[in-house]
Amino acid sequence: MPQSRTDAAEKTSRPKIGAGALAAWVRAGAKEISQIIPAFPDSVKVVEEPGLPGNLTSVEVFQGKAREAEKEQETKKALSFEMGM
Repeated sequence: MPQSRTDAAEKTSRPKIGAGALAAWVRAGAKEISQIIPAFPDSVKVVEEPGLPGNLTSVEVFQGKAREAEKEQETKKALSFEMGM
C-alpha cells in the first residue's frame, strides 16, 4: 500500500499532457495580435479599392487628366490669339 500512495502523489504532482496548451495559444495569439494591430492609428495604411464611391478608377483618372490637358491647350491658344491681336 505505501507504494500506491507514492504513485498517487506522483500522478497529482505531474501536469497533464496538454495542460499548458491553452496558455500557449493565448500567448501566441497575443503576439500575433500585437503584430497586426499597430499602437498608433497614423501607422495604419488603408488599402483603397478603386471603383468604390469616392475612389476613381485608373481609367477615370486618365480621362480627367486628358480633359485638363485639353482645357489647358485651349487656354493657351486663346491667350496667344489675344496677344497676337
